[in-house]
Amino acid sequence: MRYRHLRTLHLWLTFAAGLPLLVLSLTGALLVFGPETDLLLEADVRTVTPPSAAGRAAEPRPYSELVAAIAAQKPDLQPWSLGLRQDPEEAWSVWLAKGAGYLLIDPYRAIVLDHQGAKESFYGTVTAIHRWWLVKGPARAWVRHLISAAALLLLVQVLVGLWLYLWPPKRLKRLAIKRGRMAVLRIHQLTGLLTGLVLMVIAFTGMAIHWNAEMKEVVEFFGGPIREVQPPAFDGLATIADLDAAVRTGRAVMPEADLLHVRLPQRPGDAIAMGLRHDDLEVPSRVWVGDEPPRVLFVDDRRDVTTAEWLWHFRYHIHYGDFAGTWLRVIWIFMSLLPAAFIGTGIWLYLRRRPRRHRSDAATVAAGQVPLR
Repeated sequence: MRYRHLRTLHLWLTFAAGLPLLVLSLTGALLVFGPETDLLLEADVRTVTPPSAAGRAAEPRPYSELVAAIAAQKPDLQPWSLGLRQDPEEAWSVWLAKGAGYLLIDPYRAIVLDHQGAKESFYGTVTAIHRWWLVKGPARAWVRHLISAAALLLLVQVLVGLWLYLWPPKRLKRLAIKRGRMAVLRIHQLTGLLTGLVLMVIAFTGMAIHWNAEMKEVVEFFGGPIREVQPPAFDGLATIADLDAAVRTGRAVMPEADLLHVRLPQRPGDAIAMGLRHDDLEVPSRVWVGDEPPRVLFVDDRRDVTTAEWLWHFRYHIHYGDFAGTWLRVIWIFMSLLPAAFIGTGIWLYLRRRPRRHRSDAATVAAGQVPLR
């Protein structure tokens, strides 16, 4: 393939994926600090004030008391999973069964603060735009494929752009910044050269959210097998009578770990599932507890995972950049906006290019000759 053919391919890929990538770019930048934006916009229902007792912050109410309070205040809703917060001033979230959204609850006073659907908050709405363009019904699956295909084209675009830079000679000389159109071209090239690998990682993790099985095979091809541990069927268990005792039993498996969530029983005899993690860079482990008296039924210990397993289980956090502090998230905003910048500068460079015939005429005039018309 000739250089000019490759350049044409680079241009047409931009036109093909331009609109989806533009939406992904802008919404992705908004999502980086999406949870913090929700806290700012809905502080009245997302923040709480821990009551002090003898100069110390009070502990949250027992889990059984919180579940009972939800049943009393929202009798028509069925709690599915109780999400804890490490920040004592954040409300806890309670995800509901049958797609009924989630509740925000004050864990110190056992008061339901709000009931929201998955797309009612700023973060939820932007996520729905980012992942399926707010489309409902069977068409949503096709939109997801379209968005994943756009992410794939972004990955291909980065590779084609790098190839275009590496093809001609004098690569270092071409990094020199000039004026006018050439200055924009050099910035376009240099930015793509420096950020290409990170953009490909973000694009790949985005594809892995929708094309789960296919992208998992890619990771396993390069990094080795990824263990998917599923608990056995728990049959013949007695109904948990004391939810707090069951949680204590599960936490005793990893007493130093933070409890992230508790998946609640939906039917008599169901077990609870707990997520525990020691630090932000650890893949959460899972513990199942059930029966009466409560006992540990199964443990999925993920404190010792391979690199491939870590990358796979952290794909959401890698995609959104929320796994290594505030500065990485600031960088991720810049990375999220780059596809939009590349689309804009790429189209501008195309529209500003001089037709070949005009370039030939200019060279003829410079040589003191009159061009033939």
